[in-house]
Amino acid sequence: MSTRKHRPHSASGSHERPARGNYEVGYGRPPKKTQFKPGRSGNPKGRSKGAKNEDTIFRDIINMKIAMSVGGRTRKVPLLKAVWTRVADDALKGNARAVALLLNRCRLLEGVAPENSELDQDDQEVLDAYIQTLEAKDKKKKE
Repeated sequence: MSTRKHRPHSASGSHERPARGNYEVGYGRPPKKTQFKPGRSGNPKGRSKGAKNEDTIFRDIINMKIAMSVGGRTRKVPLLKAVWTRVADDALKGNARAVALLLNRCRLLEGVAPENSELDQDDQEVLDAYIQTLEAKDKKKKE
């Protein structure tokens, strides 16, 4: 049940406003001097310019420049590029998860969903053998 109060209607059932000098203060009818003036906002200062939403904050972080060593030289690159470079480096070092992540991302960017992509039998065998080799190297490193 709603606990909302309703304005009492006049006995005649009319919704007309009372005459100017006869203004009744009550629920939903604040005093005239405290009402918003015509053409004036109820929030004149508005949202502060520094307030950011989560999406803006995330984009700022992803595009933030960080120092990264590339070929023996330090360069400033966006964080997203640094992350993907690190994933690619890990894939080259034999990390099977990094390889799978890169391959899946490549397929997504090409418009082919990873589940629906079909390789020739020879290509699939080569890929499976490569993944097994990388997983075996990964296991040896952990031991």
